[in-house]
Amino acid sequence: MTKTVALILASFVRAFSGLFGSTRYNLIRLETFKQLTPILVVKSPTNTALRFFIPSAECYYQTKNLYSREPETIEWIDTFRPQEVLWDIGANIGLYSVYALKKEIKVFSFEPQPTNYFWLTQNIFLNKLEKNSTTFPFGVDKMTKIDEIYFNAKDSGKTLAKKQEHHQEFKVCIFEMDNFSKLLKLSIPNHIKIDIDGLENNVIIGMQFILSQKSVKSVLIEINNNTSEIHNLLTKNNFIICREPKVGDRLVT
Repeated sequence: MTKTVALILASFVRAFSGLFGSTRYNLIRLETFKQLTPILVVKSPTNTALRFFIPSAECYYQTKNLYSREPETIEWIDTFRPQEVLWDIGANIGLYSVYALKKEIKVFSFEPQPTNYFWLTQNIFLNKLEKNSTTFPFGVDKMTKIDEIYFNAKDSGKTLAKKQEHHQEFKVCIFEMDNFSKLLKLSIPNHIKIDIDGLENNVIIGMQFILSQKSVKSVLIEINNNTSEIHNLLTKNNFIICREPKVGDRLVT
């Protein structure tokens, strides 16, 4: 029903704009797209309003359930002090980057998927939070390289490590964070969030120097595999596991 109604409306716009010349036709369609891109306003338990563009059904459900989908992530960010530094690795469309920025946290967001990265930056601008934001359109791993990611360009909000039907292959830059942070002289983070598709242990391997720094207070990781290896990599840098995770859970140190 939803898709049928959308197709009817799109057909009407094409037919109406076709009454004009080719330049006006394209401009009308462009402006219609801009005006119809939905924006969802979500309010926190303290009534703070955040606004997000919703380019896909996946983004709609992620945004609508911002405070209930990963409550431990929200609770974790709520412990940060203003002007502390968060690295959001696998920022997606920026739900948690924006939430942290609203709390006056300095956020470095890393997102390699092109459509996700576009909406990440748009959501930061939409909330007028660019002052404390730095974004990077690349992935993070245990070594610097060019590698493939897989995604459906029409379905923002998802990135896959393995190719599936109807998904495109896209080559992106991947960086090992110890070397990259030294190269750009990035601020050592106080907090690190890692939410990528099964490569969490590689990310941690590539930031052993960073994790050894006393200024790093906490790390939150979505666990997809290699739980014991991740546990060992963190504890050898004197992190204490606050909550033992299961696969698919989030590990907080």
